[in-house]
Amino acid sequence: MTDKNTKKCILTKRIINIITSVILVIIAEIISEKFFDESFIWALTMMIILFIIFIPVRLFIDKKADAYYEQKTKL
Repeated sequence: MTDKNTKKCILTKRIINIITSVILVIIAEIISEKFFDESFIWALTMMIILFIIFIPVRLFIDKKADAYYEQKTKL
């Protein structure tokens, strides 16, 4: 059985991943609409590129969340 802080940490990571995914999709759609005549292939390409760029950001946020909830369990 997992403790309360672990559940909160997992939930926080999922919410952050969903929010960043939605933001990346919106950014990719805006870029493809403005510069590439609303082509789906370009939007898909932009989403993949943005996902690759945002991987270090997600890892940084996950580490911060892990550290925060690790510190809470020690107290």
